[in-house]
Amino acid sequence: IAEKIGFPVVMKVFSDDIVHKFDVKGVYLNVNSAKEAREAYQAIHKNVSEKMPEAKVTGIYVAKMITGGEEVILGVKRDPSFGPVIMFGLGGIFVEIFRDVNFRVAPVNEQAAEEMILNTRSSGMLTGARGRTPRDIAMIRTCIQRLSQLAIDCPQIKELDINPMIVLDEGKGCFVADAKIML
Repeated sequence: IAEKIGFPVVMKVFSDDIVHKFDVKGVYLNVNSAKEAREAYQAIHKNVSEKMPEAKVTGIYVAKMITGGEEVILGVKRDPSFGPVIMFGLGGIFVEIFRDVNFRVAPVNEQAAEEMILNTRSSGMLTGARGRTPRDIAMIRTCIQRLSQLAIDCPQIKELDINPMIVLDEGKGCFVADAKIML
């Protein structure tokens, strides 16, 4: 599969029992050959069986490795009093380290989405501060608004996490690297 996709690839454990794939060494980045892919496949299974033996592994996800960009998180949590609450912030492994996130009650319009982005401490990483490459803020805004509408239109969604969403350079869009929906 990795050869058909084209190297480099990322390989991730697929299991409903594992929330944080990195914590069980269930993610291999920049896999550059068929030999490395076979080794990563075996290592993922070994790591998971050692670190979380009760987890049921249903497969290994293989995808093209996206280079560059910034990792952000988008999410929805349905609050019993307020309804769907939308979250945005610094993503990947940093979301739990820095807790740099912002929340709004849905619906989230364009202005509120912009505020969610700019009111994070890490917004400079996205806007091009100190010579950094500006990222596709317009696409983040669009994603926040669409996620907000999805949460309104689909009340059966209790929680939704997109982490990470990799935001590319301005005008280049973004990619969802991992997502989870709880109904």
